[in-house]
Amino acid sequence: MTYKLFDLEDNSKGIYKKLIDYSASDYYPFHMPGHKRCGMEFVNPYEIDITEIDGFDDLHHPDSEGLLFKAQEEARNIYHSKASFYLVNGSTSGILSAICASVDKGEKILIAKNCHRSAYHGVYLREIETTYLLPEWLDEWECFGSVNPKEVKKALDKDQSIKAVVIVSPTYEGIVSDILEISTICHKYGVCLIVDEAHGAHFNFSKEGPISALNLGADLVIQSLHKTLPSFTQTAILHVGSDLIDLAKVQFYLDIFQTSSPSYLLMAGIQECIRYMDKEGRNKLEIYYKNLKKLREQIVKLQNFELLFYPSKEFYDCSKIVLKCKGNARELYNDLLNRYHLQPEMSTDNHIILMTTLNDTDEGFNRLIHALQELNNKPYLKPKK
Repeated sequence: MTYKLFDLEDNSKGIYKKLIDYSASDYYPFHMPGHKRCGMEFVNPYEIDITEIDGFDDLHHPDSEGLLFKAQEEARNIYHSKASFYLVNGSTSGILSAICASVDKGEKILIAKNCHRSAYHGVYLREIETTYLLPEWLDEWECFGSVNPKEVKKALDKDQSIKAVVIVSPTYEGIVSDILEISTICHKYGVCLIVDEAHGAHFNFSKEGPISALNLGADLVIQSLHKTLPSFTQTAILHVGSDLIDLAKVQFYLDIFQTSSPSYLLMAGIQECIRYMDKEGRNKLEIYYKNLKKLREQIVKLQNFELLFYPSKEFYDCSKIVLKCKGNARELYNDLLNRYHLQPEMSTDNHIILMTTLNDTDEGFNRLIHALQELNNKPYLKPKK
């Protein structure tokens, strides 16, 4: 039995109508989610939207023979983790759970200043005493860079009662910290390293970019699948990378911070995304990185733009097109959006960020370079006299 749930005529000002209109437009997404609105085929979502009925397991109490237990075990095997947990409340729920499982009430934590707000919420809820790490500041780009391992060591030398370190790598702009060195330092002090790798979910499936923190000694790694992979918004995964972590405590806090009614649509999307990346995604990433290299080479030739660039792929995620001009970057953002119908991820006065993923198309890349070539001679892009 089917019926008309959404009446577009009666819903002219509603969310659904707005989404349908946007989907039908020619606006191209240089922003998350990573599927870029052209992901895998999916049936009518209402046909498969269920609750925890017999035969479908329970995310909060997975049975060792159950569907969700086996799905998470499959993820553990693909990622070579100690355990991998599905997240349907985004990386936010993973970060909250990681902090609460690693640091008891009233204990101490070391947090990088550029951490996501969920890290601060975890500290607040757990009533944790906090010491701060200040990552490198890039004056030219007006953004944070990497965390210096020496600063981590200095902080742990000064206060050996710290129980965990939390850092963001990669940053929003794609800058990666030396996780191997930082994890080595943390483990010398018996301290847990939590890495917010929300923007690096693609790292595990290609040798063209940075290595995932999971493979460099981090104890807890949180990835937003939806940011850079073909997965629904809100989907993420929490990996446990060492025996320092009590899995039962992680599960306990996930039960608190995740909805008691997890969407099977989202969980199916997580599994299909991981399976796709394991079977086909590696080859698709190889093609994507070749196309991305050509795009970046074309942008570099434009004299009135500057592209954020690190010489070592080990410490920079080139999927982020971080671009600035001689004038105000918000004007560039507005021109790309309003004149060329290219939707960037974000803008500051200093730079814009365009997010690219393996689901970007040739058409999208061609439209972007065409727009930038035309805008290269706009007056606001040129240096002020």
